[in-house]
Amino acid sequence: MKKYLFLLIMFLMTYRFTQAQIVGADTVCAGYVYTYSVNSAGAYSVDWSFPGTWIILDNSAQDTIVLLCTGETGYILVDLYDSAGTIFSTQQLQVV
Repeated sequence: MKKYLFLLIMFLMTYRFTQAQIVGADTVCAGYVYTYSVNSAGAYSVDWSFPGTWIILDNSAQDTIVLLCTGETGYILVDLYDSAGTIFSTQQLQVV
């Protein structure tokens, strides 16, 4: 029993701290629509950040955001939170 409990704890610790990776375009043009997604398995909530003038077109799915690029460059950022409100993974993608 102790062996299985140990293995379960090790799995959960490894799973929780697995880094998310943002999937989406890193080269962008003003006026185009871009979709970014992240594997949010294990996350209670997700917080997206993006260049200040970009416009959210759809954020109905926690792990995907659809944005209208205004031409401003910077970073797409995503923070994954656990049920206690603690960030357990942060990822960024530079957009130029």
